[in-house]
Amino acid sequence: MTVPATSLYTALAERLHAAGVATWNPAGIYTPGQTGITLTVMPAAPDRAVVLTVYDRDEHADPRLTDERVRVQVRVRAAKGRPDSADALAEAVHAVLRAHHVTWSGVAITRVHRRSYLPLGLDSNGRPEVSMNYEVLLP
Repeated sequence: MTVPATSLYTALAERLHAAGVATWNPAGIYTPGQTGITLTVMPAAPDRAVVLTVYDRDEHADPRLTDERVRVQVRVRAAKGRPDSADALAEAVHAVLRAHHVTWSGVAITRVHRRSYLPLGLDSNGRPEVSMNYEVLLP
């Protein structure tokens, strides 16, 4: 069964929000002090942000193969000042997302596994960024 990307986005965003890592507001409105969660596009503000992007789906045509593989990029940005602050935010995200056999916001997830981690350096406003790629297995 294919899970819509919107359902997966909501599941991941609500999980990060519930864990206190970042704030999920579907309207995309955040105060300057919040770490906002957005979908697909890095916003200009707030300074601290987590962006979720589904970029690849492997839906099996063979009905004997039940797991669907979905790849999700998680990009984080921290405020200016400490280059390692993006690393700390990325690790907080990772601590919440790595999971096995869970159901988040009604979406059953077999496994979430980080496939890559890449520091991106500073954006044009001097804010450090990190990109991580995850593989999400859905039953």
